[in-house]
Amino acid sequence: MGVLLQISATGLFFLVAGIGAQTQCTQARTPVEQSICSTPDLQQADAELNRLYASLRPQLTAKARADLLIQQRAWLSKRNRECASAEADCLHKLYKSRQDELKALD
Repeated sequence: MGVLLQISATGLFFLVAGIGAQTQCTQARTPVEQSICSTPDLQQADAELNRLYASLRPQLTAKARADLLIQQRAWLSKRNRECASAEADCLHKLYKSRQDELKALD
């Protein structure tokens, strides 16, 4: 699985698909992406979210996968909007919340 799966224009920032965070950080453009790249705890939270998302998808029906994609895009928009200042505390809170949501679906 060596290809980056494109989820949206911004996608899950480091969608785990054999491409390392360092490679993705060279493409970080937004303040949120730059904050993730410069904060090891946020890199870890992003990687865990990606792992949860990727492990959940194969368990779902096609309709449920499409719904999950819509939900993930909405979450990314929310993350970028609510944490536009890229404060680590804001990002940690949203990542934890989304991780809990995905764990509940598993």
